Amino acid sequence: MRHSIGYLQEIGPDDLVRQGDIFSIQSTNEEHEKWAVLLTKDCDIVQEKFGSHLTYLPIYSFNEYIEKYYSPKKIEILKSENMKNVINTFKYLIGDEKEAFELTEESLQEWISDEGIEGICGCFESNNKKKGDLDKYLRTFSILTDSSARKYSNNNWRRILDVHLSNGKNEDKIKKEICNHILKSMGDEFIFVPELPEVDSAGFIIHLREIKSIDCSQVFASAYNAKKIGATFPRLIRIGRFSDYLRFSIAQNAALLFSRIGMEENFEVDRKIMVDLASESAVKEFLK
Repeated sequence: MRHSIGYLQEIGPDDLVRQGDIFSIQSTNEEHEKWAVLLTKDCDIVQEKFGSHLTYLPIYSFNEYIEKYYSPKKIEILKSENMKNVINTFKYLIGDEKEAFELTEESLQEWISDEGIEGICGCFESNNKKKGDLDKYLRTFSILTDSSARKYSNNNWRRILDVHLSNGKNEDKIKKEICNHILKSMGDEFIFVPELPEVDSAGFIIHLREIKSIDCSQVFASAYNAKKIGATFPRLIRIGRFSDYLRFSIAQNAALLFSRIGMEENFEVDRKIMVDLASESAVKEFLK
């Protein structure tokens, strides 16, 4: 196995399975996570403390994390902020009327469906500056709530991109926002790792709270061993191992979820570089 990066260890196919081993998950279920890191402690593996079961943490690609964890929360934040803007703008345009405060997401959707955005905005004087704001907020609302557009089917990240772009935020600013989220506000339950062995893409996220188990008969030190035995799915095929400082940090964070063992300088440098590259890729790929 080729491991030239400081936070990955050199291992061979005959090395025993240990905590911090990185696995490719082979499954017939397309929605199954693709990679994992073994969480069970070395001594517990040897002593078979948990019987025939081993525990692992799923590893997600950068884009998978963005869609599965970042986007749903961001969508709700954008919806809440935009709905406040809609209500405040209506309040300004029609005065302190009760109807503005009774406006809900459902009633606004129905209103737009019946009258259209142009029809709603047409109720107000064309020279009113707030009318332009209302048009913008209603179009943002439509992007965030439209369930008929095919491009938004199971793709909240694309909704977010379209909202940002429609409001004048360019790709560089969107990328910077994602970078800041990953580096500063992702939360203690996630760890970003720059690369995985034998995987071409860059930027991966380990989910510390999502502890899973698998029978050790489905865990293999190499693809050759799995093929020789004729293992069934799902199965974990080892592709590498994190270095000691990183694997112990992962285990500690999974247990404590409040502190982080200090990372070596090369890991932190690669982390920032790969966050930048992965953020740029996440923006461009979904705008194709």
